[in-house]
Amino acid sequence: MAQVSLSTPLCIYDVAAEKLKIEVRFHAGASFGGMYARETQTILVPSERPTVRRVFTCAHEVGHWYFNHGTKVEVLGEMEKGGMDDPDEILVNQFAGHLLMPKWAVDKSFKDRKLNPVTATDRDFYAVACQFGVGYETIITHLRYALDMVSAHQAERLLQSSPKAIKERVLNTPFPARLVLVDLAWKQDIPIDLEVGDGVFLTFQALAENDRLDVQSVSGGSLFLAAKPGISKVTATDNSWATFVRISKNGFTGRSIYRHLEDPDA
Repeated sequence: MAQVSLSTPLCIYDVAAEKLKIEVRFHAGASFGGMYARETQTILVPSERPTVRRVFTCAHEVGHWYFNHGTKVEVLGEMEKGGMDDPDEILVNQFAGHLLMPKWAVDKSFKDRKLNPVTATDRDFYAVACQFGVGYETIITHLRYALDMVSAHQAERLLQSSPKAIKERVLNTPFPARLVLVDLAWKQDIPIDLEVGDGVFLTFQALAENDRLDVQSVSGGSLFLAAKPGISKVTATDNSWATFVRISKNGFTGRSIYRHLEDPDA
Protein backbone atom coordinates (compact mmCIF):
# COMPACT_ATOMS: atom_id res chain seq x y z
CA MET A 1 0.00 0.00 0.00
CA ALA A 2 1.28 3.47 -0.88
CA GLN A 3 2.76 5.50 1.97
CA VAL A 4 0.34 7.80 3.76
CA SER A 5 0.85 9.92 6.85
CA LEU A 6 0.09 8.21 10.13
CA SER A 7 0.22 11.43 12.14
CA THR A 8 -2.30 13.63 10.32
CA PRO A 9 -5.84 13.12 9.01
CA LEU A 10 -6.13 12.13 5.36
CA CYS A 11 -8.64 12.67 2.59
CA ILE A 12 -9.68 9.14 1.62
CA TYR A 13 -10.72 10.19 -1.89
CA ASP A 14 -7.32 11.74 -2.60
CA VAL A 15 -5.47 8.76 -1.13
CA ALA A 16 -7.51 6.29 -3.18
CA ALA A 17 -7.30 8.16 -6.48
CA GLU A 18 -3.84 9.74 -6.31
CA LYS A 19 -1.76 7.33 -4.22
CA LEU A 20 -3.46 3.99 -4.78
CA LYS A 21 -4.63 4.67 -8.35
CA ILE A 22 -8.15 3.46 -7.63
CA GLU A 23 -10.90 5.13 -9.64
CA VAL A 24 -13.42 6.70 -7.25
CA ARG A 25 -16.79 7.78 -8.61
CA PHE A 26 -19.80 9.31 -6.92
CA HIS A 27 -22.96 7.62 -8.16
CA ALA A 28 -26.42 9.20 -8.15
CA GLY A 29 -28.88 7.79 -5.67
CA ALA A 30 -28.66 6.06 -2.32
CA SER A 31 -30.13 2.66 -3.11
CA PHE A 32 -26.94 0.75 -2.22
CA GLY A 33 -24.27 1.15 0.42
CA GLY A 34 -21.21 1.25 -1.87
CA MET A 35 -19.35 -0.90 -4.36
CA TYR A 36 -15.86 -2.05 -5.28
CA ALA A 37 -15.41 -3.45 -8.82
CA ARG A 38 -12.23 -5.51 -8.94
CA GLU A 39 -12.08 -5.78 -12.74
CA THR A 40 -11.92 -2.00 -13.27
CA GLN A 41 -10.35 -1.06 -9.89
CA THR A 42 -13.30 1.27 -9.31
CA ILE A 43 -15.10 2.36 -6.16
CA LEU A 44 -18.67 3.66 -6.36
CA VAL A 45 -19.91 5.89 -3.55
CA PRO A 46 -23.62 6.86 -3.35
CA SER A 47 -23.76 10.64 -3.73
CA GLU A 48 -26.94 11.18 -1.74
CA ARG A 49 -25.71 9.64 1.49
CA PRO A 50 -24.47 11.91 4.34
CA THR A 51 -20.98 13.33 3.89
CA VAL A 52 -19.36 11.42 6.77
CA ARG A 53 -21.01 8.17 5.68
CA ARG A 54 -19.55 8.59 2.18
CA VAL A 55 -16.07 9.03 3.65
CA PHE A 56 -16.37 5.80 5.63
CA THR A 57 -17.88 4.00 2.62
CA CYS A 58 -14.88 4.88 0.46
CA ALA A 59 -12.45 3.73 3.17
CA HIS A 60 -14.46 0.51 3.53
CA GLU A 61 -14.22 -0.18 -0.21
CA VAL A 62 -10.48 0.58 -0.16
CA GLY A 63 -10.32 -2.24 2.39
CA HIS A 64 -11.87 -4.64 -0.13
CA TRP A 65 -9.22 -3.51 -2.65
CA TYR A 66 -6.39 -3.92 -0.13
CA PHE A 67 -7.41 -7.42 0.92
CA ASN A 68 -8.14 -8.46 -2.68
CA HIS A 69 -11.69 -9.51 -1.87
CA GLY A 70 -12.96 -9.15 -5.40
CA THR A 71 -16.06 -7.28 -6.52
CA LYS A 72 -18.30 -6.31 -3.60
CA VAL A 73 -21.70 -4.59 -3.53
CA GLU A 74 -22.78 -3.38 -0.11
CA VAL A 75 -26.41 -3.78 0.88
CA LEU A 76 -27.80 -0.53 2.25
CA GLY A 77 -27.59 -0.59 6.03
CA GLU A 78 -25.30 -3.62 6.29
CA MET A 79 -22.12 -1.55 6.60
CA GLU A 80 -23.46 0.35 9.60
CA LYS A 81 -24.09 -2.98 11.34
CA GLY A 82 -20.48 -4.07 10.92
CA GLY A 83 -21.12 -6.36 7.97
CA MET A 84 -23.36 -8.67 9.99
CA ASP A 85 -21.65 -12.08 10.14
CA ASP A 86 -19.52 -11.74 7.00
CA PRO A 87 -15.85 -11.85 8.13
CA ASP A 88 -14.74 -9.87 5.05
CA GLU A 89 -17.12 -7.04 5.91
CA ILE A 90 -16.12 -7.02 9.56
CA LEU A 91 -12.45 -6.92 8.54
CA VAL A 92 -12.78 -4.00 6.12
CA ASN A 93 -14.92 -2.03 8.59
CA GLN A 94 -12.07 -2.34 11.10
CA PHE A 95 -9.58 -1.46 8.36
CA ALA A 96 -11.58 1.66 7.44
CA GLY A 97 -11.66 2.86 11.03
CA HIS A 98 -7.91 2.51 11.49
CA LEU A 99 -7.16 4.02 8.07
CA LEU A 100 -9.27 7.11 8.74
CA MET A 101 -8.43 7.41 12.44
CA PRO A 102 -5.04 5.80 13.19
CA LYS A 103 -4.05 5.97 16.84
CA TRP A 104 -0.96 8.10 16.18
CA ALA A 105 -3.01 10.74 14.38
CA VAL A 106 -5.79 10.68 16.97
CA ASP A 107 -3.25 11.11 19.78
CA LYS A 108 -1.64 14.02 17.98
CA SER A 109 -4.95 15.71 17.26
CA PHE A 110 -5.86 15.76 20.94
CA LYS A 111 -2.34 16.76 22.03
CA ASP A 112 -2.25 19.63 19.53
CA ARG A 113 -5.38 20.94 21.24
CA LYS A 114 -3.86 20.33 24.69
CA LEU A 115 -6.67 17.88 25.39
CA ASN A 116 -6.90 14.53 27.10
CA PRO A 117 -9.53 12.27 25.50
CA VAL A 118 -10.53 11.10 28.98
CA THR A 119 -11.62 14.61 30.00
CA ALA A 120 -12.47 16.14 26.60
CA THR A 121 -15.95 17.59 26.07
CA ASP A 122 -18.47 16.76 23.40
CA ARG A 123 -17.47 19.92 21.54
CA ASP A 124 -13.81 18.81 21.63
CA PHE A 125 -14.74 15.45 20.13
CA TYR A 126 -16.86 17.16 17.50
CA ALA A 127 -13.89 19.35 16.46
CA VAL A 128 -11.60 16.32 16.19
CA ALA A 129 -14.24 14.41 14.21
CA CYS A 130 -14.51 17.34 11.78
CA GLN A 131 -10.75 17.32 11.19
CA PHE A 132 -10.79 13.59 10.44
CA GLY A 133 -13.86 13.92 8.22
CA VAL A 134 -15.82 11.35 10.21
CA GLY A 135 -19.00 11.42 12.23
CA TYR A 136 -19.22 12.43 15.89
CA GLU A 137 -20.58 9.04 16.94
CA THR A 138 -18.01 7.27 14.74
CA ILE A 139 -14.98 8.79 16.44
CA ILE A 140 -16.35 8.15 19.93
CA THR A 141 -17.08 4.52 19.08
CA HIS A 142 -13.63 4.12 17.50
CA LEU A 143 -11.86 5.53 20.58
CA ARG A 144 -13.95 3.30 22.84
CA TYR A 145 -13.78 -0.05 21.08
CA ALA A 146 -10.85 0.06 18.65
CA LEU A 147 -8.33 2.27 20.46
CA ASP A 148 -9.48 1.82 24.09
CA MET A 149 -8.85 5.51 24.77
CA VAL A 150 -12.12 6.26 26.56
CA SER A 151 -14.18 4.31 29.06
CA ALA A 152 -17.62 2.88 28.48
CA HIS A 153 -19.04 5.46 30.92
CA GLN A 154 -17.42 8.38 29.10
CA ALA A 155 -18.51 7.10 25.69
CA GLU A 156 -22.07 6.75 26.97
CA ARG A 157 -21.96 10.30 28.34
CA LEU A 158 -20.59 11.76 25.11
CA LEU A 159 -23.17 9.91 23.01
CA GLN A 160 -25.95 11.54 25.01
CA SER A 161 -25.03 14.70 23.12
CA SER A 162 -25.53 15.17 19.38
CA PRO A 163 -24.07 17.20 16.50
CA LYS A 164 -27.35 19.15 16.37
CA ALA A 165 -27.02 20.22 20.00
CA ILE A 166 -23.28 20.95 19.70
CA LYS A 167 -23.79 23.13 16.61
CA GLU A 168 -26.51 25.09 18.35
CA ARG A 169 -24.26 25.75 21.35
CA VAL A 170 -21.33 26.77 19.15
CA LEU A 171 -23.36 29.26 17.09
CA ASN A 172 -25.99 30.18 19.71
CA THR A 173 -28.63 29.37 17.12
CA PRO A 174 -29.91 26.25 15.33
CA PHE A 175 -27.91 25.28 12.24
CA PRO A 176 -29.60 22.56 10.16
CA ALA A 177 -26.79 22.10 7.61
CA ARG A 178 -23.48 20.34 8.09
CA LEU A 179 -21.01 22.45 10.08
CA VAL A 180 -17.25 21.96 10.11
CA LEU A 181 -15.65 23.30 13.29
CA VAL A 182 -12.10 24.59 12.78
CA ASP A 183 -9.67 25.82 15.42
CA LEU A 184 -6.04 26.90 15.31
CA ALA A 185 -4.92 23.29 15.90
CA TRP A 186 -6.26 22.39 12.44
CA LYS A 187 -3.11 21.84 10.39
CA GLN A 188 -2.68 24.33 7.59
CA ASP A 189 -1.79 21.63 5.06
CA ILE A 190 -5.16 19.93 5.60
CA PRO A 191 -7.84 21.48 3.36
CA ILE A 192 -11.36 22.04 4.59
CA ASP A 193 -13.75 20.05 2.38
CA LEU A 194 -17.31 21.31 2.02
CA GLU A 195 -20.34 20.95 -0.20
CA VAL A 196 -22.48 23.85 -1.33
CA GLY A 197 -24.76 24.65 1.60
CA ASP A 198 -22.32 23.46 4.28
CA GLY A 199 -20.93 25.83 6.87
CA VAL A 200 -17.50 26.23 8.39
CA PHE A 201 -17.04 27.94 11.75
CA LEU A 202 -13.55 29.11 12.62
CA THR A 203 -12.98 29.83 16.31
CA PHE A 204 -11.03 32.99 15.42
CA GLN A 205 -11.47 35.97 13.12
CA ALA A 206 -10.76 35.14 9.49
CA LEU A 207 -11.29 36.33 5.93
CA ALA A 208 -12.33 34.41 2.83
CA GLU A 209 -10.40 34.76 -0.42
CA ASN A 210 -13.33 34.87 -2.85
CA ASP A 211 -17.09 34.59 -3.28
CA ARG A 212 -17.05 30.80 -3.13
CA LEU A 213 -17.66 31.41 0.58
CA ASP A 214 -20.34 33.72 1.98
CA VAL A 215 -19.56 35.36 5.30
CA GLN A 216 -22.23 35.16 7.98
CA SER A 217 -22.71 37.35 11.03
CA VAL A 218 -21.83 35.45 14.20
CA SER A 219 -20.06 36.08 17.50
CA GLY A 220 -17.04 34.25 18.85
CA GLY A 221 -15.40 33.50 15.53
CA SER A 222 -16.04 33.47 11.79
CA LEU A 223 -18.82 31.61 10.00
CA PHE A 224 -18.81 31.03 6.25
CA LEU A 225 -21.32 29.21 4.06
CA ALA A 226 -20.15 27.30 0.98
CA ALA A 227 -21.84 29.17 -1.85
CA LYS A 228 -20.29 27.85 -5.07
CA PRO A 229 -18.15 24.90 -6.17
CA GLY A 230 -14.44 25.60 -6.48
CA ILE A 231 -11.44 26.50 -4.35
CA SER A 232 -11.22 29.29 -1.80
CA LYS A 233 -8.94 30.11 1.09
CA VAL A 234 -9.54 31.27 4.63
CA THR A 235 -6.89 33.30 6.44
CA ALA A 236 -6.76 34.48 10.04
CA THR A 237 -6.96 38.26 10.17
CA ASP A 238 -3.56 38.39 11.88
CA ASN A 239 -2.10 36.18 9.09
CA SER A 240 -1.00 33.54 11.61
CA TRP A 241 -3.01 30.74 9.99
CA ALA A 242 -4.50 29.87 6.61
CA THR A 243 -5.72 26.88 4.64
CA PHE A 244 -7.59 26.09 1.45
CA VAL A 245 -11.29 25.34 1.30
CA ARG A 246 -12.44 22.89 -1.38
CA ILE A 247 -16.11 23.07 -2.28
CA SER A 248 -18.03 20.54 -4.33
CA LYS A 249 -21.53 20.66 -5.71
CA ASN A 250 -24.14 19.26 -3.37
CA GLY A 251 -24.85 15.70 -4.48
CA PHE A 252 -21.95 15.76 -6.95
CA THR A 253 -21.79 12.81 -9.33
CA GLY A 254 -18.78 11.78 -11.40
CA ARG A 255 -15.08 11.16 -10.83
CA SER A 256 -13.82 12.21 -7.41
CA ILE A 257 -10.87 14.08 -8.91
CA TYR A 258 -13.31 16.53 -10.52
CA ARG A 259 -15.48 17.21 -7.49
CA HIS A 260 -14.04 20.67 -6.76
CA LEU A 261 -14.12 22.07 -10.27
CA GLU A 262 -15.82 25.45 -10.55
CA ASP A 263 -19.28 25.52 -12.07
CA PRO A 264 -19.23 27.96 -15.03
CA ASP A 265 -22.94 28.61 -14.53
CA ALA A 266 -22.59 29.45 -10.84
